[in-house]
Formats: sequence, structure tokens, C-alpha cells
Amino acid sequence: MHDEWIRTLDDTAAETRAKARADLVAAGPAAIPPLLAALDTLGADGRREAALALGELKARDAVPALCALVEKEPYAIASWAAHALGLIGDPAATAVLAAKLRDDELRNAAAAGLALLGDANAVPALTAALAPLGDRIDLGSYLGRYWIARALVRLGDRSPASTSALEEVIDRDFGPSEQQSWGSFRDDAVDLLVEARGAEADAVLRPILKRERETLQLRYHVARLYWLRGETSDALRVIFQRMARHPLYPAYAAEARDLLATAH
Repeated sequence: MHDEWIRTLDDTAAETRAKARADLVAAGPAAIPPLLAALDTLGADGRREAALALGELKARDAVPALCALVEKEPYAIASWAAHALGLIGDPAATAVLAAKLRDDELRNAAAAGLALLGDANAVPALTAALAPLGDRIDLGSYLGRYWIARALVRLGDRSPASTSALEEVIDRDFGPSEQQSWGSFRDDAVDLLVEARGAEADAVLRPILKRERETLQLRYHVARLYWLRGETSDALRVIFQRMARHPLYPAYAAEARDLLATAH
């Protein structure tokens, strides 16, 4: 069955590829040798799926091959290999991922992989990669700040450099065209700032609740943090009521209605 599943990793349908990958992961360590071979023999889709399967299997034997993909392959494959290395969690991959922090195209995927990998030895490289992004105001640089600061916080860093980067991400609205994707990064940056600074994050977050021109998504996310801590003030309730009626955020609207209904 392994050979059939391996061939199916190259299927044109994403759902079919995902099913084959899940079957290979369920097969356990016996699937590792054919997956390693697939990294050299399959097309781009199949190689990505094989890399991810090896990551999900936490196959340490695959680390050299995955590192080679990160170093030599284009983004479409290298980014998946970086994620797989993060899932495996072998510090032997730290240096390879850290080196890619200097690559504008692969930087964010490398930072995400390092956050998953969990090796605090990556902190100096992440800090060094964060510094030059502070001089730029384009969306790409802010995305870089987000991913690098996220990795730093996940690795235990609580420095002003990482928390300031998170504050900059939270404060920057790139407008309606980027709202769906950028809004989720801003929300996550709020959670990371709370993780890093605890109660000291209030100095940044409280003023957001009063910004009438701020996106409702961010105001709701901040309000939700305080609501879940037991604060049900009229100011928070107004934000919840606005979200509960909003047609563009159906999941948030349903959650806001539920939280209002169960408030005590």
C-alpha cells in the first residue's frame, strides 16, 4: 500500500493528496523510507506532501534531506520543508533555518519553523533579522516583524525589541484589501503581547477599545480578552453588540452573541 499512497501524493486534487499523506502518517515509521525517496522522485505537490508527512512523523532521519530542500529548493517546496523541520524539533536544523532569516522570500517560513522547533539558540539570529525590518513600512516588513517576533516570544524572549515589534504590528492597519489576512495577524499579535508582557500589555491594549476608527475585528478581539477575564463593562458590551450584528464576521458575531447571552 505504501507505493500506492506515495504515487497519490502527486494527485491533482488537494483532498486526495491530504488523504494519502494521512494514510502514510498512520502507517508509522515504516512509511519513512518511501517518503524519503519521494523527496527526490515526485513532482512539486508530492514533494511538499512527503515533506509534511515526514514532519508529522517526527522523522529525525529526514532532517538532512529536509535541510537540503530548505537550502536549495524554491519557496513552494522549501517553506513546507521548513515547517516539517519545525515539527520534527531536531536542533540540528536550527542553523539552516536561521540562515534563511536573511532571505526575504523564505524569512517568514524559517521563523515559523524555528518557533515550532523550539531551540532557544535561534534567538540571536532572530533578533538580528528583526532589526533591519524596523526601517521599512511596507506590508512585507510588517509581516516579517510579526513572524520573527512570534518566534522570539515562543522561544521565551521578552525583550523590548520583540514586544515593540508586536506593538507595531497591532498598531498598523493596512486597510480593507488586507483586512481578512492582516486582521488575523494583528489579533494573534495581541495574544502574543499578553503572553510576553502580562498585565503590562494593558497600557497598549486599553486605548484600542476607544479608537472609533479602529477595525471592529481588533477592538472586539481586545474586548474579548477583558470579557473572558470577567469584565463586562458597558464599554465592552457596546463593542460586543456591534460585533453581534456585523454581517462580515459571522463566526465572531455568533461568538459575541453567545458571550452576551451567558454574561453574568
